[in-house]
Order: sequence, then structure tokens, then C-alpha cells
Amino acid sequence: MARLSYAVERSAREGDANACAVLDEAACALARLAATVAGQLDADGLPVALTGGVARMGELFTGRFRRALEHLVPQCVYQPAKYSPVVGAALCVLSESAGVDITAPGVAENLMKEKMGEAHVDG
Repeated sequence: MARLSYAVERSAREGDANACAVLDEAACALARLAATVAGQLDADGLPVALTGGVARMGELFTGRFRRALEHLVPQCVYQPAKYSPVVGAALCVLSESAGVDITAPGVAENLMKEKMGEAHVDG
């Protein structure tokens, strides 16, 4: 599937209507997933970000996703991802399981350094 997405991206950039339709449908499907999560959280202004291959397509895909999201769940706000999925998952675990205040200065930055083997650990 990943290799196929490159072909779809290339064709969409060249203006192929079928490839553009595939991206439109994929963006709508992801927006529907975000709508499901937003409905369960009942949160206004919920930030939504994309990562991975579709995000690397840039505006070609993120623009489609942002428009679909605005249409389906106007209470959500698209924003570029601040962190990689690995760092984001680690932040969720720290917050939910360990009670760490992940908004504290340096928490996310230290995780990113840890990933690179540079973290400073006190004690």
C-alpha cells in the first residue's frame, strides 16, 4: 500500500482526476475517524494532526484533510504535528499512566533527546 501511495501522489500532482479522488476519499476517511474521536471526547477546539506518509505529501493531502475536517467536525482544529508518533505516544503514557505533567518545560524535548541518545537524567 505504501508504494501505491507514492504513485497516487505523483499522479495527483500531475493533475490526474482519479488520483485526486483517491486522496479526497482518504482525507474524508481520516476526518471521519477524527470526528469519531472528537465525539467520544466531547472537546471543543480539539487539535488534530497528521503524521506519516500522508503528512509528508504536504498541502496536497493536508489541505484536503483540513477542509474535510472543517466540514465534518468544525470544533476540531488542524495543526501540524509537534512531535513524532513515538514521542507523542511516550507523552501519552507518561501523562496517563505515570501522572507526569507533560506540559512542564523540557519534558517533550528530553524525550526527543532520549530518542537521539542525548538525554540528561538527574539522580
